[in-house]
Amino acid sequence: MIRATVIGAGSVGLAIAASLAVAGQRVTLLTRAGSVAALGDSAITVSGLHGDHTLPAGAVAIEDAACPSASARGCDMLVVTTKAHDIAAALAPSRVLRRHRARRCRCTTASAPPRRSARRWGPRFPSTPRR
Repeated sequence: MIRATVIGAGSVGLAIAASLAVAGQRVTLLTRAGSVAALGDSAITVSGLHGDHTLPAGAVAIEDAACPSASARGCDMLVVTTKAHDIAAALAPSRVLRRHRARRCRCTTASAPPRRSARRWGPRFPSTPRR
């Protein structure tokens, strides 16, 4: 099981966090303090090419990005989904880059073949089918 931390709870961050959780991975979503309570009490629903998925409240851990837990900082995979001009500010409080010990890799959904994605992230992780 992969421990993933997603920074940013916009539409992209929620979709990635939900996809990883549906695939059976342990996910922590870091967001602004004002959104923690609202997201923590709500189900996450994702609709799209790979069907509709609804995760009950609590399926994804929701934390304040200003003070992430040791578990969030010690993740196996870090996904940053903030706007480009917010990246430095999003990473600064967590000191994720200094403490993160996972191997560095570049991943894009378009470049990873579906079989490799399934092996790496789990059989239920949505990957883009080849055309």
